[in-house]
Amino acid sequence: MMLCPSCQAPVEADSVFCGHCGSPLPPLHLRDLGVSDDTRTIQRSNEAGNSTVSAENHQMSPMPHLPVAVFPLTPAPLRAISASSSTPEHDLSSHSSHPPRARFSKRTSHSSTGRNLVSVAIILVLLGIGIAAGVLALWQNKNLISRMMPVKDSTALPQGISGRISFSGSDAAILKTDSLAIHINGLHIPAGNAHYEAWMLDLQDETRIQSLGPLIQTGEGYTLNFTDPNGNILKLGNRIEVSLETTHTTLPTGHVVLSATLPPLALVHIRHLLVSYPDTPHYIGLLDGLQSQAAVFYQQSQLLGITHNKTNIQCIARNLITIIDGKLPTTDTPNARTCNARQITQIAPDYGLLGTMNNGYVHMVGVHASLAATQADATDTIRHYAQQVILASDNLQGWYSILDQDAQSLLKNPDDPAKIHDITSLADHALNGFDANHDGNIAPQKNEAGVMQAYLYGQSMATMFLSTPGA
Repeated sequence: MMLCPSCQAPVEADSVFCGHCGSPLPPLHLRDLGVSDDTRTIQRSNEAGNSTVSAENHQMSPMPHLPVAVFPLTPAPLRAISASSSTPEHDLSSHSSHPPRARFSKRTSHSSTGRNLVSVAIILVLLGIGIAAGVLALWQNKNLISRMMPVKDSTALPQGISGRISFSGSDAAILKTDSLAIHINGLHIPAGNAHYEAWMLDLQDETRIQSLGPLIQTGEGYTLNFTDPNGNILKLGNRIEVSLETTHTTLPTGHVVLSATLPPLALVHIRHLLVSYPDTPHYIGLLDGLQSQAAVFYQQSQLLGITHNKTNIQCIARNLITIIDGKLPTTDTPNARTCNARQITQIAPDYGLLGTMNNGYVHMVGVHASLAATQADATDTIRHYAQQVILASDNLQGWYSILDQDAQSLLKNPDDPAKIHDITSLADHALNGFDANHDGNIAPQKNEAGVMQAYLYGQSMATMFLSTPGA
């Protein structure tokens, strides 16, 4: 028999719980030692699945013949401690200076911090690799572009360099575009046997390369004059290059220091004016046809001043009407046979200065000057001179309309010396222009510019300005 530590009632020696108060009894292996122990009540909640630990200290009456031994409780599972850590009565810190939860949290914090540092380091390394790859790619791309671009010789391209290419005719009496002149300032004098040469290329046919010859030093600049013996120089190409050659060659091999290109869209209409047009006889250029027919008209008008024969005057009037309208007069008096017999050859119809439906040389010159100026690649130079061509075209439209009416009147009434005077005078104005304000200059303005001026303005539309390649 033994006494219950709680109620002091006698209980059997092998009992686990007190039959009087229900309190748990000390373990059997401790009873032989006569040790008093703290009684612990362990409650388990089957519904929540979590264990809670509650401690109640019951002080047993000490046995006088044995010392009291203290045995610490076995630590509760981490799950139970975690679930009960929010209540003060479950604090186990009195049993250990390093509770299991605290040790677990510290290890978790240290592990998480380590992983974060590793992640940051990896990100920084990847970022550094990406930046290095980008810099390398830019450097390689720059080198590739530099290899594709032409190499520039800084010694051949001093500051302030300028070059101009102008087109004209070799014979001032006959308007045509068979010559060009190059004027360059700012080029240094090359060393040794090196010299500058000019070339005309066709970007639509790379095999067409025309040598224009070497540039000649004149004072502080260089010049070149070239005439195409086969006709219109604008047929040869659309690009001019100046290269620095070390030997005399028929094809360029040296470094290109200057170049100029006619804008392809505007060039289509410039060539309609100065080279060829598909609707004209023999596909002649519009300005060439205008100049040719205006010159014939002027020659016929001057015959009126040296004849007093009425039939001859009528024959000349018929020719004037044919040149303006581009077709024979409706009346057949006098007829071609009569006129030919009088040594006044009847002129065959051409494209017409005015045409029958305002579709002759005069109008079409203005149209294609406008088309050249309004193309997307037109330069300021093209637009400037196109305006002057159009102004001259407007003058000619008015003058030849008056001349057509006067020729019709003279055909019906050949005895009108005033009409003859008007025709010979106005025909000269139309061909050569007229100094209306008497300032000694025929300017691109109303009632002054004529056919000759229109032709020169058209040639000026093709003016080119040299620059360094790629500029």
